[in-house]
Order: sequence, then structure tokens, then C-alpha cells
Amino acid sequence: MQNYGDPNKLDFIYSELAFGQLFFVAYSSCLFLADTFTQKFKLVKRKSVAALDKFKVYV
Repeated sequence: MQNYGDPNKLDFIYSELAFGQLFFVAYSSCLFLADTFTQKFKLVKRKSVAALDKFKVYV
């Protein structure tokens, strides 16, 4: 069996990998949330514009 150097160094590499994965998951979920939020916001904006148009017709 070969000795691959300091085991603490390996732990450090694994923790870096885990942190990178965690960051990627958080980043992608933030992007997903922002995307759904903008979609909903556009939908609300479209609905409010339609409501304003109806209101202008009544006035």
C-alpha cells in the first residue's frame, strides 16, 4: 500500500470539493428561483397591464 502523503491534506481536498459542490447547488437553486420569480413577475405584470387596459376602457 502506498502512502499518499498527509491525510489531512486529503481531508482538505475533500472538504474543498464538498464546498464547491455545495456552492454549485446553492448557485443553481438561486438561478432557478430567480428564473421562476422573473417568470411570475412577468405574468403579474402582464395581468396588471391587462387590468389597467380594462380600467381605461371603463373610465
